[in-house]
Amino acid sequence: MNDAQSVPRSVMFQHLIHESDEQFSLEFDYDTPANAYVRMEIDKEGDFWLSANQEGYLHLARVFAEMGIRPLEDGYHFHMNSDFRHSGGSREFSFEVDNSCGRGRE
Repeated sequence: MNDAQSVPRSVMFQHLIHESDEQFSLEFDYDTPANAYVRMEIDKEGDFWLSANQEGYLHLARVFAEMGIRPLEDGYHFHMNSDFRHSGGSREFSFEVDNSCGRGRE
């Protein structure tokens, strides 16, 4: 067992979303903060890999919490590059709201 596993600790995730004029904005900050590391890739076998430090996983949790709480319509989506920053021409990963759970796709 390494030192990180041997030290008991309590962790609480708390996320606050600000409302403005009782309307949610569809825009929020997806980009990975400087202290967070997130890396997504598809390897030679076609497997998807997600690597992140703890701050990176907390950032992903915040982004996905926002997507789960905001009233986003089916088809709402955004694109990020492999470092979970706004895509700029490199391979992109897309994140979409699909409330049909895939049943609406051909």
